[in-house]
Amino acid sequence: NKKERKQSEQHSTSKDNSVATHQTPAVDSQGDAYTSFEAKLLQSKPSLTPKAMILRNDSNSLSATKRNMQEIVRNRYVYQKAMLEEVVYNILYSASDKPLKQRINFKLLDQDLKAEMMNNGINIPYHFTVTTQDGREVYRCPDYVSDGEENTYSQVLFRNDPVSRMGVVKVHFPEMNNYIFSSIRFMIPSIIFTFVLLVTFIFTIVTIFRQKRYS
Repeated sequence: NKKERKQSEQHSTSKDNSVATHQTPAVDSQGDAYTSFEAKLLQSKPSLTPKAMILRNDSNSLSATKRNMQEIVRNRYVYQKAMLEEVVYNILYSASDKPLKQRINFKLLDQDLKAEMMNNGINIPYHFTVTTQDGREVYRCPDYVSDGEENTYSQVLFRNDPVSRMGVVKVHFPEMNNYIFSSIRFMIPSIIFTFVLLVTFIFTIVTIFRQKRYS
């Protein structure tokens, strides 16, 4: 009996060792552990692969796809950001490197001046010139005349640029005096009427005081 029991224990021990050896865990390329039995099953009979193992493999592929998509989006964002920075740099810095004459559309400038004057009720002839900050003339309107230059109004162009890159537009009105007189002319009757009322009021007050003194 002791001999049979000993043989039975040795047989069970060798069986457990063979099972343990057969079930030695392995690691796939993603770092997930599986047994050698599962590995043989995957290689010999893929159709018999357990559902849990299929889901695990699908999860790994989805994770890799997600990382690839994130990398693509990140690269696209970096590229678009670099393109935007280049465009902004060209607008802010490269444009100021051009001569002032190339940076200004003088026809459009004339239209803008005329529109702003009309919006403010100024409908008289004007002439303008464009100069650099140090006084060098870059442009003057085709019908330019020097009459009225003593009443010149100036405005700086590109004031955010360096001083050497700034421009100045100068506008003057040859008929400024006539315009001022025509504006005042409508006020002359009102001034005369107000003066007459003031004289009448003073005369009335003086007359009342005289009557009180005589009485």
